[in-house]
Amino acid sequence: LEKIQSIEELFQKSHEYLSIMGTYLAKSSKLITEICRIGVADIRANPDTVDKWVDYTRKFIFPAVSLLETNPIIASDIYSLMNCLPFERRYFMYNEMLTKLSQDVLSIKVGFNKTEREARSILKALSVDNIEEESRKLAKLASTNPLAVLVPAVKQIENYDKVSELVVFAAKYFNDFAYDVLQYVLLLRLTNGKDAVQPDGVNQAMWVQRLSIFIADLARNCAKMDINNIITYILKTLHTGNIIAVSIMRELITKVGGIGDLNEVNLKQLRMLNSGDPLKKLARRLIFDFRDNNSELATGLLNLFAKQNGVSEVILLLYRLNVKANSQDAHYKILSSRCDEMNTLLWSFIELVKHCFKGKDFSDNVLPFDTLINEYHVST
Repeated sequence: LEKIQSIEELFQKSHEYLSIMGTYLAKSSKLITEICRIGVADIRANPDTVDKWVDYTRKFIFPAVSLLETNPIIASDIYSLMNCLPFERRYFMYNEMLTKLSQDVLSIKVGFNKTEREARSILKALSVDNIEEESRKLAKLASTNPLAVLVPAVKQIENYDKVSELVVFAAKYFNDFAYDVLQYVLLLRLTNGKDAVQPDGVNQAMWVQRLSIFIADLARNCAKMDINNIITYILKTLHTGNIIAVSIMRELITKVGGIGDLNEVNLKQLRMLNSGDPLKKLARRLIFDFRDNNSELATGLLNLFAKQNGVSEVILLLYRLNVKANSQDAHYKILSSRCDEMNTLLWSFIELVKHCFKGKDFSDNVLPFDTLINEYHVST
């Protein structure tokens, strides 16, 4: 073959030769790496070429993932190119792989099913006794073909209590590709249309609670895990009073922010909480409030909301949900439960903001008190 001299020639030759190879391009890892590096360099030099590389990646590069065996290094090279594309395009490719390619293309279906069986086998064998060894196996699989591994893993988390902490441990070894797909899979499962409330109308469905805890544990234990799109999901669905968003918020504030509630505080602890810093910190430890230990994590979480100008928005949304909970026409037990939940959540989020944002950070992200009262009718 003649040496390729330009990007346009690369696209032309790829349609001639790689169309014949199809997914078996995975057998030539060196070629994949070189193409991905060329793509990354071209997009950085000419951002206008993104659309062409989206089509190229979708047609030639991404389908080869299912036949990579266990090769996180090449998968990382592929993701280095995919990471240059808008997340909406990546999510489209993930959805196409799940709903179409893994069902219709025989070679992809075989590779996909093989990886999925291996993942299920590891998940069944995963326990506290062998977590170090088995979690690394799971991480290698997830870092190579994340869709085939993480969809069944997240489904198991929805159904079983013990799986979450084991997968979180394994997630510490994931590459960026696996983290990106994990966020997509979580959003996919959160929006699957299942009932979020148990038939009694009061308690959350267990799958919601388990996924909320899992997301919070990931945010707390996996520094490389990006939850920006989950934060966007929370902000958008809080407008409709989505109980799933409320559940995730509560777990993030408790586990990542370390804010403990005041539902079971005695008079002595209450006095200590309103005393000087030494007594206040001691009282917080007594009520399992770990905000002083989680300051860095909590500030990182709030910065995700601040990045989307969402701090004041969350305060107002939680306040309105609180008002709505007090004015609904429902059984008194349901009203009591919802009122307590929304009161605690609003107080906890405000405490988190007060603890993490000081001075200019606070004034830049939180509306002035008179604006909250006069324009948004927040009661005092």
